[in-house]
Amino acid sequence: MNRLVVNAILCLVIATGGCANNQRDGANGNPNRGPDMYPGDTAFTRILLRLRRSVDNDDMDFSWGALRDQSKDSLCQLLVNRHKARLGQEQSNDEWLGCVPRLTKECCVDALTNPRGYDSPDDWNVWRGKHKGDFFTANQTIKDDAEWSPSQKAPTKVTGDNDSQGNPREYDHQPVEWPGRHGWNQSHPEIENVWGWDPKDNGNQKGEIGAHLGFTFTKGNCKYIIWITPKEAFLEGIRKDREMTKTIPRPNGGSESVTGYPRTATGLTGVGRWVVDR
Repeated sequence: MNRLVVNAILCLVIATGGCANNQRDGANGNPNRGPDMYPGDTAFTRILLRLRRSVDNDDMDFSWGALRDQSKDSLCQLLVNRHKARLGQEQSNDEWLGCVPRLTKECCVDALTNPRGYDSPDDWNVWRGKHKGDFFTANQTIKDDAEWSPSQKAPTKVTGDNDSQGNPREYDHQPVEWPGRHGWNQSHPEIENVWGWDPKDNGNQKGEIGAHLGFTFTKGNCKYIIWITPKEAFLEGIRKDREMTKTIPRPNGGSESVTGYPRTATGLTGVGRWVVDR
């Protein structure tokens, strides 16, 4: 693995300001389960290194999708097929985004084979705003509103964590808030991955749910991130060129009309659709 990648992953969580202190129990009104708990910097680092090795070696396992020994090609074929399928909904995620040109498996495989991070805060700021939408599984519709803040500069707190010019690194750090839980996204221009923390609401599993390693790419008028986690894989996309008005169904049977930038997430066990209001 590239030395810059290893060094950055070893130091990447130090700039976040203590994620464990920001974590709260009872996410989304579920006091019996709550979110995953940040496992500490060392354990988080080990999880990300393990995920990167599994991608590089074409040996990815995802317990939530009951999938083992997935290669880059097989995972991307599955995610892109699900992205383009309606899966019981009125629209596919591909139709919801309306990206031109349409997503292909080859774009996904290239992103996993030739990882690229984010060059500047502007990349994260495409995703900023109030995300209003839902996540759909085979059994339920989950309201999944969140607010992704503008990216902030987060100086390293690790002595010797320097960039290629010998200066202490400054990471691009984006806080993310859901009702009852806190997460974040992070990157550095010299690092070929992005990474994040999304604890969800499946109980404390010592970082095995919350840790996310991201592989980014852009196709036409949309930006994408393939998030690899120990349990799941997600293909997330956002339309970056114009706002659209969408009707969002709600779990209580109602609906809401929202104007903003369409965003999607295609997972192995469910799909999500949002409108990002800035």
